[in-house]
Amino acid sequence: MARYRFRFVACDEGFLRTFAGSAWRGAFGGALKRVVCAMRLRPCEGCPLAGTCIYPHLFEGRQGADPVRLKSLDRIAVPYVFELDDVVPRSFGAGSEVTVTLTLIGDANRRLARSYP
Repeated sequence: MARYRFRFVACDEGFLRTFAGSAWRGAFGGALKRVVCAMRLRPCEGCPLAGTCIYPHLFEGRQGADPVRLKSLDRIAVPYVFELDDVVPRSFGAGSEVTVTLTLIGDANRRLARSYP
C-alpha cells in the first residue's frame, strides 16, 4: 500500500460537494486514460491491450493478464481509495489549494511503476 498526495491550485472559484470523491475519481480516471491509452481512447472492452494496461486494472477492476490470485474472477475490487483532506462541502476561490490523497493497494503500485519509467 502506498499513499500519494496531490495538491491542486484552483484556477477559478468552485465548490466541492459532500461526495466529491466520485468527481475526483472521474477526473483522475479520464486524465489517466488520455495519458496511457495507446488505442486512441477506444472502449477497454475488446481492447487487445486491456490485460496489460493500468487503466482497466485501476478503474474497471479488471484482472491483469496473468492473475496470481482470484483467477476465477473477471472483475475485482478497484485497488485505490481517494481521500479529501478538507471538509466538504466547501467553496473555494481562485488560487485556493485543494488536497487529495490517493492510496494504491497491492499490485496497483507495481503496475504504476511499470507504466511510468
